[in-house]
Amino acid sequence: MSNVAINGIAFEYDGWLQPNVEDPLGDGFEGYIGMQKGIFTRGPVSGTGATAGQAPGPWSYSTQLAAATVENCTAVSFQACTFEHLGGAAISLFYNTSDSTIIQCMISDVGGTGVVVNGDEDAISTNADPSTSGGYGDLISYNTIEAIGVDYADSTGIQAGSCLQLSIENNSLSDMPSDAISDGRVHTGYPSTCYISGNTINHTNRLMADGAGIYLDSSNWDPDFDGGFGTIVQDNSIFHLGPFDTAENGGPPIYGVYLDQGCVGATVRDNIIRYFTGDQPVFPNSHLLHPTIIGLRTSGLANGKNIASYDN
Repeated sequence: MSNVAINGIAFEYDGWLQPNVEDPLGDGFEGYIGMQKGIFTRGPVSGTGATAGQAPGPWSYSTQLAAATVENCTAVSFQACTFEHLGGAAISLFYNTSDSTIIQCMISDVGGTGVVVNGDEDAISTNADPSTSGGYGDLISYNTIEAIGVDYADSTGIQAGSCLQLSIENNSLSDMPSDAISDGRVHTGYPSTCYISGNTINHTNRLMADGAGIYLDSSNWDPDFDGGFGTIVQDNSIFHLGPFDTAENGGPPIYGVYLDQGCVGATVRDNIIRYFTGDQPVFPNSHLLHPTIIGLRTSGLANGKNIASYDN
C-alpha cells in the first residue's frame, strides 16, 4: 500500500484484551510482563517448562496492539488526527514502512505507548536488518503526546527500534510514567539511526526507574546518514524529569539523555536539560558490555553545549 492520507479522523475508546488471551499451554492467561519501554513478554504463566527461579517457556516479545497499525507501506500519512482514551498503543508503524508520516496529531489518555515504529516480533527478538524490516525515512513531527502509559507504566511516548533515518522532530511530550522517546531495545544492539531534534519534553519518568527524557539503546549507524554517524539528539528542551524528591531519598536517578549499553555512535549536542534527579544531564552507562560502545562526535558536557540546571 502506498500514498494514503488519513486526515482529521478521531480514534477513541479502543480496547486491548491481550493480557486476557489464553496461553498456548492452556494454563491460564498470558498476562502482561513489561520487558522494557513498552515491550512485553507474552506466553504461559505456568506450565511444565518452569524451573526454580525461572519463568516457564515458551515466551516471545511483542509490542502493544495499536488503534491504528500500518505495515508494508510507503508514504502513508496521519495528519491532524486525534487518538484518545485507548487501551493499548495509539499508532504503530509496525513493519517495513517507509516515507510515512505522523504530523500534528493529538495523542492523549493512552493505556500504552503513544507511537511505535517497527514493533514486529522478529525485529525485537533478533538483530533484524532495518533496511528490510524497519522503518526507513519515516517522520514523526509536530504532535502533542501526553498522558501516556495510563495502564502500562513501562510505556513510552515514542518507541523506535531498527529504523533508518527516522526523524522525530518538534513534538511536545509530557505527563508519562516512563521515557518520552526511546530509540533501540533491550541492550541487544539493534541497528537504528534516528534524528531527534527540537522536541519539548517535560514531566516524564514520573514512575519508572532507569530512564531519561530521551533513552538510546541503539547501535551501528547508516554510512549514508549524516556522514556515517548514528542517532543524533540535538536542540531538544527537556525539563522536570522523575518523581519529585526521589534522588534525595534514595530513589532512582533520572537523566535528560541516557546512553545505555547498546548505544554506539550517538551524537548529543545543543540540548537544554533542566530539573532532573540524576547527577548529570547526559549519562553514558558505566556498566558497558563493550569497551567502545559509545562514540560521541562532540564532547557535549565538556564544552558546555549541554546546559544543565540541577534541582536535587
